[in-house]
Amino acid sequence: MKRMKIWHRLVVLLGSLIFLALAVFILFLVGQGPEKTFAFLQAQANPLHYLLVAIIFLVLFIAIAAAGTHSQKPQRMIIYDTALGQVRVANSAVEDLALRAVRRLKGIRDAEVTVEADDDGMVIAIDVTVLPDMNLPQLSEEARQRVSEYIREIVGIPVNHVTINIARISNEARPRVE
Repeated sequence: MKRMKIWHRLVVLLGSLIFLALAVFILFLVGQGPEKTFAFLQAQANPLHYLLVAIIFLVLFIAIAAAGTHSQKPQRMIIYDTALGQVRVANSAVEDLALRAVRRLKGIRDAEVTVEADDDGMVIAIDVTVLPDMNLPQLSEEARQRVSEYIREIVGIPVNHVTINIARISNEARPRVE
């Protein structure tokens, strides 16, 4: 989703203020009764119609105001300087790549990846769920090397450190499709 520009926020704010003014005006009319309103409003005898319209305007005001003031959290990026300029990669993109690399390893059932920028590269932490009866030190080292090499090859940014946390050991083996 794209971030709203300031002029877009102002338009949404202005529109929501117009809805608020209309809702307050209609509520005022409902409180005055049909006999004391403008000529075009006196034709309507039931003030519940006005109340219904006022409630609709209030709901629209709240929806538009909430949409206009909601700001999206800025995306975290890893920035790496090269001879030709900067390389900017979203942390979520690197997390997806690391997840792809680690899930390809035999013995890993599931994983969760967190990426943080470092002074001259990145630090990756991976929580894995492994299949039973696996050699954990060997699997951890293989995962560490595979992720580091894959990220360096695909993204071009060095990986300074990969931490593998064995979060769980699965009770069932991964289903195989042959």
